[in-house]
Amino acid sequence: QSGREYRGKAVILTLGAVPKSLEIKGEVPLRGKGVSYCATCDADFFEELDVIVVGNGDAAIEEAIYLTKFAETVALIVRRREGDLRCNKTSAERALANPKIKWVWNSVVEEIKGEGLVEGVVLKNLQSRELSELAANGVFFFVGTVPNTALLKGRVALDEQGYIITNERMETSLPGVYAAGDVRLKYLRQVVTAVNDGAVAA
Repeated sequence: QSGREYRGKAVILTLGAVPKSLEIKGEVPLRGKGVSYCATCDADFFEELDVIVVGNGDAAIEEAIYLTKFAETVALIVRRREGDLRCNKTSAERALANPKIKWVWNSVVEEIKGEGLVEGVVLKNLQSRELSELAANGVFFFVGTVPNTALLKGRVALDEQGYIITNERMETSLPGVYAAGDVRLKYLRQVVTAVNDGAVAA
């Protein structure tokens, strides 16, 4: 942003990714006030409280299971029909057998309610179109991430979602340009995999 130009023999792109927002009413103003995108970061704030998890992939189901170690109840909001989860079979079986996890099928969150802190959500049933309210102290979103690659379009190869495509040596389609971390197209996005990427790229 300074306008200065730097030259180097190589560039490593570590632009990261941000949690995908569903742009639900109340989501942005209540971020950090009960709305979270990281169970391992914030779970202990919700000890013996009621929380909601939005999503049905591996991350959502595994984080919901983790949250049961702290929360009193974890309500999983799933837009698909009963039993239809997008996660691996082992996680699904563990979650379905967990007595602390309550399931709300065929539903989406329409609004997050609260004055200063999350107090609950408004749900819409996708079959009946009926609205209902569910009390909760926290809402955790696990619906994917968006890579910070807008400035790279047309410069290096990206996949359909905008993640940088690399080979196992972290090389991009542009010679001398490497990528590492959450911005890269890969299966698992965690600190340990990002550090590995960085070591290989360097």
